[in-house]
Amino acid sequence: ENASEGYSISDSLHIPTESIVIGGIFRLVSEKRPKLWIEAISKVIQAKENVIAVHLGGGSHSELIQAYIEELGLSEKIHLLGQTRKVKAWLDEFDLFLLTSVVEGLPNVLIEAQAFGVPVVSTDAGGAKDTFIDGETGVLVTEPTADGLAHTILSCLDDPQWMEAAKINSRTNSRRLFSQ
Repeated sequence: ENASEGYSISDSLHIPTESIVIGGIFRLVSEKRPKLWIEAISKVIQAKENVIAVHLGGGSHSELIQAYIEELGLSEKIHLLGQTRKVKAWLDEFDLFLLTSVVEGLPNVLIEAQAFGVPVVSTDAGGAKDTFIDGETGVLVTEPTADGLAHTILSCLDDPQWMEAAKINSRTNSRRLFSQ
């Protein structure tokens, strides 16, 4: 797209440079709990004004979730981008990755996020806990409530040393565990 110096994909949404970007990449279907994802992020936004959320992926609940975001008055803060081929570019912009699934196999998206240096916060679904080091490259949330998730996200974001170490450790962990 724009090859100018310093351009990033987040410019397409006019995301201010100082923003903290929480990302999600999953289908908008019941088992991924997209409403819980929105509720948790809305609580984080209430506590930290510079937080923006970006979600990639379509699904049967897309319209319902978009309506919910509008109902909460968060259309400027939570962006549903649908299906995109620009996943790598967005992973480069994410500061933290949130997964709220109730059911998972081995969620590749958590491995991919870490490969790009994005620490993860995830519910304890399927093999999620096998993809990251709890407390080091991400945090496993065993009580999947909006308050519990928001509290965990805020503890991560409020600890810049942890965030920096988690970014570095995430890359190392994903390569160590999952590269051939």
